[in-house]
Amino acid sequence: MMNWRFFLVALVLFFQGGWAQATVRVTAEVDRSRMSLGDSFTYTIRISSEEAVEVSDPRLPSVTGLELINSWRGSESRSTFEGGRFRVEQSQSFNYLFVTQREGPVSVGSAEVVVNGESYRTSPVTVEVRPARPGQQAPPTLPPRAGRPPDPFGSAFGDVEELFDQLLRRRAPPGFRSEPVNPEEAFFIQVEVDKTEAYVGEQITASWYLYTRGHIREIDTLEYPSVHGFWKEDIEMATRLNFEQEVVNGVAYRRALLASYALFPMTEGTLEVDSYKARCTVVMPGDFGLGRPYQFTKASQPVPIRVKPLPLEDRPSDFAGAVGQFSMTAQVDRQQVKAHEPVVLRLHVQGRGNAKLIDLPPLNLPESLELYDSKQEAEFFRDGRSEKTFELLLIPRQAGEIELPSISMSAFDPQLSQYYQFQTEPITLTVLPGEGSEQGPLAKSFLAGDSGRSSRATGLVAPEIILQWRPSRAGLAGVSPWLVWPGVYLGVLALLGWRAHVEWGWRRGKKDLRRILQLRLQKVNSLLGKGQWRAASVEMTNLLYQILGEISGQGGASQELHKLLAEGPPSLRRELGEELEQILDRLATLSFAPEEVVGQLKSEDQLKKLVERTRKALIRAIELTDLEEEYQGTKVGSREL
Repeated sequence: MMNWRFFLVALVLFFQGGWAQATVRVTAEVDRSRMSLGDSFTYTIRISSEEAVEVSDPRLPSVTGLELINSWRGSESRSTFEGGRFRVEQSQSFNYLFVTQREGPVSVGSAEVVVNGESYRTSPVTVEVRPARPGQQAPPTLPPRAGRPPDPFGSAFGDVEELFDQLLRRRAPPGFRSEPVNPEEAFFIQVEVDKTEAYVGEQITASWYLYTRGHIREIDTLEYPSVHGFWKEDIEMATRLNFEQEVVNGVAYRRALLASYALFPMTEGTLEVDSYKARCTVVMPGDFGLGRPYQFTKASQPVPIRVKPLPLEDRPSDFAGAVGQFSMTAQVDRQQVKAHEPVVLRLHVQGRGNAKLIDLPPLNLPESLELYDSKQEAEFFRDGRSEKTFELLLIPRQAGEIELPSISMSAFDPQLSQYYQFQTEPITLTVLPGEGSEQGPLAKSFLAGDSGRSSRATGLVAPEIILQWRPSRAGLAGVSPWLVWPGVYLGVLALLGWRAHVEWGWRRGKKDLRRILQLRLQKVNSLLGKGQWRAASVEMTNLLYQILGEISGQGGASQELHKLLAEGPPSLRRELGEELEQILDRLATLSFAPEEVVGQLKSEDQLKKLVERTRKALIRAIELTDLEEEYQGTKVGSREL
């Protein structure tokens, strides 16, 4: 009996020792507790245990007076010989670099860390921030991005750059900002819009950001936002990922801008800023450095926008579509001109909003001043400003003093919700007596695309009017008509032969598309027979883009589906647009989603149905294109007859 009691006591002591070994310690510390305003310090959360544990990223508390500018993760293992046995202690550390931004005591509250599914909290840490040292610059309002090299051109250029970066990052609270659904996910795509309610024509700024807790090794944009119903201007399209640190719901992420658009709703009602979809390969931090790579496909949340109509009440009669804050100037290329010589009047509209939507305002020109021609050009800038220039070719028909009256334009200010008017100053032209009544070299150069220079203008002479036919002294003079007409007939036959080649060659191209479809479907079925359903899905995706690319004439590898459909026959977009989008979504899931997400979609029965559905859709796409071309050919033939 004593032996059994001894055994039980030993067993209890053994398990108590095991439990002691499994003790987890979570601590928080700073590398220094006293510093000056604008200095930086490192806040470290350390998790220690004698066994391997699973640790989630800490959830930081809200802090004021500090700015997070960088974060990193580390791990170490330490062995000691103690009490006649080896003890191995493993620790993981999460480090955060803060910059102080106000004086006095600043506290970093309790942070939460989940270890092996159990929640632990750190003790609060307080640092003392003293006034800046004499000669020390005040802390910058915008701390530089982590990893950015010093500005070689001095602080002046750096300040300008930081202000521009601030504009792009849009620190101001947006009208809508999506949040991560699961704080444990490797990455997510966030969308920010500065307003969710706007007038028709009012600018809405939408930006998409990639947030990640790991290392992004590859990124493949699967679908850019199509933003139907909006006029779109690109503000920035990222060619590389420039990451910065940001804390979301207490979790430190690395953030990079993907795209930023200026959107102008064209119709009233509810429009949608649709999703940005991307596939990323992410390497998550492991216990000892980087872990294995994972591939995920994520999309941003769509955002509904309520678009209000422009008010009809008090709308000016000269309103030409300007929505925003604009001004206008007018100038002529010269103040003195001869009668019947052209002069160029330039109207320049600029401001905040989309000047590209502005039409030429009404002109109340004197009867002696003829508007001969006009042209226009517009440009949108990344800071939200835009401008539009109208160049008007005017020809004075009488000598004397001519006053170009003030030109006015009305616009709608969405911030004040009211119309307003802006105008130019009057311009006086001195018109000297001139000759002729036709356009001269300056007018011709203007119509050719060059506004011309007044120094090249000369007097205009009316052309000689031919009242009787006179035989030509060059060209076919002396050539017998019997030699001319056979040449004409040969030219007509050559033209007809070229037309037949184009028609028959195009038909042969459509037969080739059917042949391509047949061959590539054979390859798909061969892959499915080998159980390679992912490779078969990729092959069907490439086939779909190849056929649509040939039909639209745009190629398929680098084009989005909606662009290919837009370039194809209208009947293709109406009849098959939704069907093709559904097929592509199913193929994307089969090609890239984790196997547990794919589920029954990879079953033999489901795959056969998808292959047949794809085949029928592409056959119908080719047939619709044939019908469209036959219809167009009939129209051309009837016009020729």
